[in-house]
Amino acid sequence: MANPTLVQHVGSTLNDNNGIVGNGFTFALPNQVGAGNCLILSAFMPYSSSRHLTITDSSGDSWASSQAIVTTDSATTIVGIYVLPNASAGNHILTLTFDASIKPFAYELSEFYNVATASAVDGTHGTSSIASPNVSAGSYTPTTNNDANGGHLIWTVCRSNDNVGANNANAASNIAPTGSQQLLSADNTCTIPGASSYYVQATNAAINPGFTITQSSGTNFVCASVALKAASAGTAPGAGIRIKRILHTTYVLGGTSAVFHFPSDGNLLYAATSIGSDGDPISSVTDSNGQTYTNPGAAGNPQCFYHQNATPSNALKITFNVTGPQFSMRMMDIVNAQASAYDTTAGIYTANPSSGNVTVDLPTFTPTYAPGLTIVTVGFGTGPGTGMGAGSPAGAVFDLVAYPNETDSDRMDNADAVGHVYYSTLATQHWIWAIGNASRGSTAFATAISFKGAATSVHIPPPKMIMIT
Repeated sequence: MANPTLVQHVGSTLNDNNGIVGNGFTFALPNQVGAGNCLILSAFMPYSSSRHLTITDSSGDSWASSQAIVTTDSATTIVGIYVLPNASAGNHILTLTFDASIKPFAYELSEFYNVATASAVDGTHGTSSIASPNVSAGSYTPTTNNDANGGHLIWTVCRSNDNVGANNANAASNIAPTGSQQLLSADNTCTIPGASSYYVQATNAAINPGFTITQSSGTNFVCASVALKAASAGTAPGAGIRIKRILHTTYVLGGTSAVFHFPSDGNLLYAATSIGSDGDPISSVTDSNGQTYTNPGAAGNPQCFYHQNATPSNALKITFNVTGPQFSMRMMDIVNAQASAYDTTAGIYTANPSSGNVTVDLPTFTPTYAPGLTIVTVGFGTGPGTGMGAGSPAGAVFDLVAYPNETDSDRMDNADAVGHVYYSTLATQHWIWAIGNASRGSTAFATAISFKGAATSVHIPPPKMIMIT
């Protein structure tokens, strides 16, 4: 029997009602998709009677008939789940285009193998205006008894439809999945909290997947869930060092301690913010497993923290001791790293020499061990960062959202830049970033950090990806 298995996941932060409207949101998974695997996407959007979403995939795969379920909450917000079974191998850069520019907006994107490659959707359910703390998608039973083939993959998402201001007192202090579910991501510190989860149901029966969401006072949520048939299909990931999760979140609450959910499976845990240590510094980082995190970067450059030979947990929380009122954080769950994974770091602080739509080369970086993984975090005085240009490392992936009318006041990732690359040689890497609407004299600062893949790791870099809007 097949066991549906998570390959990779990206959980977005929120473009909330305090941000700017956008459209044509473009984002990617951190790794190539395996042939025959299943992609599951959720999109959170404002309600309109004429709301329409078109999904474009750089792979050429068609999402035209991918809608599994759309749940509307009191004519205010919508959560939709879209499923692409039997995906083609290679990079999948998705662009989500709506009938109009929107806010709020958030997404979740997962890849699994051992999911049926045709007629995979086998039941859905959704609920609206359901108050925390007990939030669920409602009870339903998968349509077909598929126990002989491994049962069903149950994938669930929820998002609050209440936005009560820039510093939301009703951000969630805790989000826990109910029953046998595993958290994929949980965005607890934003103005509109939400989460996604999955589990494998081996025996066909009624299910009611959901979350316990702890808030100072309850808010309403919209939830959706889909059951997908298990099958022996698709492609398992390779043995090389690999980012399994990227979790984006924006902290807007203020105070001196920021706590994020960090469900993880890897032996290397990494978190970074584009704020330099001379701006709103993070003094220390710890987690609920008692692990402390190291910041190897230079003063003034983006702050990057890691814990190697880590003990992961699906219920892990990571705490940042901070002085600033708002920042965006990206957390990466990395598998197949060496126990002593840290290799080297480089940072640069410079001025952008021109204005308008420009490119900058920062940093120039040379790892000392191969094979490995380089992660680069960039902050701009004015932005946004819109992608990577010619001359960037072969196979480099841009890890943030970009959209055509994005400005530096964007609430999703704060309009900065993050990218990564898997490499097999010690060649010097030039990181070429595209910036939209840059101002002359605007600062740009970057930190690059490399980690060692396990000695037996073999990782073939994907084709080069360039995103310039």
